[in-house]
Amino acid sequence: MTDQRVMVFIDGSNLYHSLRSRFGRTALQLDAFVERLVAGRRLVRAYYYNAEFDPAREPQKYEDQQRFL
Repeated sequence: MTDQRVMVFIDGSNLYHSLRSRFGRTALQLDAFVERLVAGRRLVRAYYYNAEFDPAREPQKYEDQQRFL
């Protein structure tokens, strides 16, 4: 074990579109993903951030996003 500390910041929109374009799917176990990024170092905190689509303006994108979240 190392004394290195790690904070993880995940851009939700970028992650979603990267998963979809690269792997053709968006399912992801976020806790396992973060653990892999941490790679044995001490996790201080993980942040996931995203902007929600407006359901009135883009209902399909909003539905897709809600399914992902």
